[in-house]
Amino acid sequence: MKYDDVVIKNVCCPFCHASEGRVLYTVTASESATHFVLPWQNPEKHKQLEQHLINLWQQNTCQVVCCSSCQGAFSSPFVAGDKEFYDLAYQRSGYPHEKWEFKRALDWVKEQINDIIITEKKILEIGAGEGAFLKQIIAIGGNPKNISAIEYSDWGRKKLQDLQLNDVSYETVPSTALLNKWRDKFDFIFLFQVLEHLDSLDTKLEFLRSCLRPQGQIIFAVPNPDAIYFNELNGALLDMPPNHVSRFSETSIQKMANRNLFEVKLFEVEPLDKWRRYQEFCYYRYMRNTQHPYTTESFISRLPSRWKIRRMFEKLYSRITWLINTTYLGKIQQGSSQLAVLQKV
Repeated sequence: MKYDDVVIKNVCCPFCHASEGRVLYTVTASESATHFVLPWQNPEKHKQLEQHLINLWQQNTCQVVCCSSCQGAFSSPFVAGDKEFYDLAYQRSGYPHEKWEFKRALDWVKEQINDIIITEKKILEIGAGEGAFLKQIIAIGGNPKNISAIEYSDWGRKKLQDLQLNDVSYETVPSTALLNKWRDKFDFIFLFQVLEHLDSLDTKLEFLRSCLRPQGQIIFAVPNPDAIYFNELNGALLDMPPNHVSRFSETSIQKMANRNLFEVKLFEVEPLDKWRRYQEFCYYRYMRNTQHPYTTESFISRLPSRWKIRRMFEKLYSRITWLINTTYLGKIQQGSSQLAVLQKV
């Protein structure tokens, strides 16, 4: 696809509050719903999701806008998906057990505490999944009784109970009850691939800042926008709202941090693993093509999911795409994620 690059004014960038940007593209509620639920696979759920998106946006369309000042991008209207959206759009799947940002965050924590015993540190993870990262914190000496977690899925919370943490909550941030319980409590707050799902960023950051001790840190990972732009401009999946409503540039993170009384201590992009990134790109191209009604990928997606032949075709065709898309292999220059550390000032 090509971006529209149409100048728009009278918007409000959620990162720097600038009022001018460029519309990259516009999607309808039907197009967004198709991204998550193919209409020929589940027409009733697709229709329900389309109507819910119209209600969520209070209109039939949503724009993706790139701020002219900080180069962060955001959806307009800037409205994140709610529980009903995620219930309609996704089925529960497994959580990742190892990611680049987990290792980098652990390395950063170990650099900060030096000889201070990590057992004494109070830690919160928001969007903790099954606890893959927190297990690694515990493995290097973290005390479960000093660790809290927020997880919205029933499945994830059940898994977290096995870690015997101090607190496992499902309350939505910000929460008065959580603030009363957690004010000035934590040394580190972790969010991995969470912030891009959230609206009202200033309100969320104000809450997180209130939960931190003096000099406490927020350590978060978000998708690398350069990788997203590469995907979108080369026929792969769109970074579709209202699932993702923000794309964080380094400048946008800096401006957002300054306005909310944080200092950026670290900004780092995931090193490029070209082969893994290429496989990811090919998969996203495949999934994007399933959304078009007259493609081979769409034909395969229409086969009953219980048929073994469908899984065989999917696996075979994915291998074929690795061969036919090799021209993109040399063009891929970006890792998929980036990590930042904000310190309370």
